[in-house]
Amino acid sequence: PLAISLASGYLVDWTDLFLIKYFLGIEQAGIFQVAFRMFFYLSSFLTALTTVLFPIIMSASAQKKEALIRDFYVRSFSSQFVFVWGIMVSGFLFSAPYLIPLLFSKSYSGAVLPFQLLCLAATFQSIAYLYSPLLFTFVNLKKLAFVNVSTGLVKVLSDVILIPLWGLNGAAVSTGITIGFSTFFYCVIVW
Repeated sequence: PLAISLASGYLVDWTDLFLIKYFLGIEQAGIFQVAFRMFFYLSSFLTALTTVLFPIIMSASAQKKEALIRDFYVRSFSSQFVFVWGIMVSGFLFSAPYLIPLLFSKSYSGAVLPFQLLCLAATFQSIAYLYSPLLFTFVNLKKLAFVNVSTGLVKVLSDVILIPLWGLNGAAVSTGITIGFSTFFYCVIVW
């Protein structure tokens, strides 16, 4: 199940680029890469957080402290972190029209709106990242693989539909739909 799950993660990360290149051309793929890479680097903070939290949750689980995990981590810490993360991401969202041309030149201004849409998705992504240590600790890996494979299929389907319709913004909306889909099922499993 883990190999299939990892393959679907590859689909989620790279389908945009291939389909943008196919439907819109290499120049548009380069512009989208600016938005997506900035989003990716922003999300790397979440990966670091997950790396720190995973052993803590595993340790609490081994000590039979599930109530502590549920009461503190799920109900208190997660919601507070998502709130603070949302405020931080809002800074990037509002500064994008100035930040992208400053860092990359005005020729990459087409990446501004896709990046802003990806910033909105990053807020929801924080929930999925916070819940992933819980999922790997307490949930059957087959369930998790099913959610991840389903997410990969949603990603490909939404990209095929939205990129021809809305261009780079369609790719960003597709990523948001995919993140929302996986986050919803992660929440259903955890709660």
